[in-house]
Amino acid sequence: MNTDTEPDAGDGPEVKTTGTGTLESDRVSESAAGETEPTGEPDIAIQGRRPGNGLRLSALVLVILAAIAAITFGVMWLLASNDDNLTTDRVRDSALQAAETGAVNFTTLDYKNIQQGLDRWKQSATGDLYTQLTSGANTFEQQVQTAKVTTAGKVVDGALVSLEPHTGTAEAIVVVDVTVTPSTGSAATKRLPLDVSLTNTGSENSPVWKLNKLSQISTGGSESSTGTGTGQ
Repeated sequence: MNTDTEPDAGDGPEVKTTGTGTLESDRVSESAAGETEPTGEPDIAIQGRRPGNGLRLSALVLVILAAIAAITFGVMWLLASNDDNLTTDRVRDSALQAAETGAVNFTTLDYKNIQQGLDRWKQSATGDLYTQLTSGANTFEQQVQTAKVTTAGKVVDGALVSLEPHTGTAEAIVVVDVTVTPSTGSAATKRLPLDVSLTNTGSENSPVWKLNKLSQISTGGSESSTGTGTGQ
């Protein structure tokens, strides 16, 4: 009688052993497990890139901030430099304007209203020139009344010869056309080149320039001082 029994097909899959003693079913399970279980390597790679990206972003921000700071300080330096130049230009313009205004005032006088003309002279003068005007006002008035003339000055050209903002001194050459109109007869115009010395009676930042000397430059190169500037 044959005692061997045939395996029942309904009892499950056939199990085979390998030479190493490992069940074939175990190997299949291990292989399947290796295909389905995540190894964790992609997460490690992603986490490893994040610190690098943050460092690059921080470095980029620092570079941008440094560039902005450099531009800002550069602009500030240029503005400070230009501000000094602008200040010098303003002082120069104010000195020349005072020289030209003073030259017009001193070459303009009406014998019918002498006091008004003398007041303009005093407003434009300082120092020795102002002293001459105040001490010789009566003489000027008598001369103009006797001559009975009206003079009117007009600036033709002007330029600064020197400027010392720190010491408050300046010198200018102003060319004035003076029209002399007598009470009778026709008017005549004479061109006068004047050497004007100025003193700042204000501050360095807010200058108030006034004339301390006024001299007529003769065609021969010499100068003749004049208190009235009328050329008479």
